[in-house]
Amino acid sequence: MMLLEGTTLYFMTSSRKRLYRSLMKHPKVSITGVTTGENSLQKQSVTLNSSAICIGQEKLAEILQENPYMNEIVKSQYPSENEQKTLQVFKLEHGSGQVFDLSTTPASSRSFSW
Repeated sequence: MMLLEGTTLYFMTSSRKRLYRSLMKHPKVSITGVTTGENSLQKQSVTLNSSAICIGQEKLAEILQENPYMNEIVKSQYPSENEQKTLQVFKLEHGSGQVFDLSTTPASSRSFSW
């Protein structure tokens, strides 16, 4: 996730990348994040299931402003304005998910939608 506005998540990739081509053909995505912990019994995970919608370069400036490290990557990997035009933003507006928590006894999980 590179930007969150309300309940809409945004991320970007280049139209030259395999990820972009895959999302354009098959927009359904499942994204999982796991917290750090000293061992597996201290970890939590969240999975989001949604459809990625390409919105072109809308929100690109905001994403780069909110993620200065990403702005540096863009400048080095896409130095010209023409190359930067390949950057495309996707949004996840609605979906479902699950939180799985191994830090509780017994382990717990809960589903949600947004």
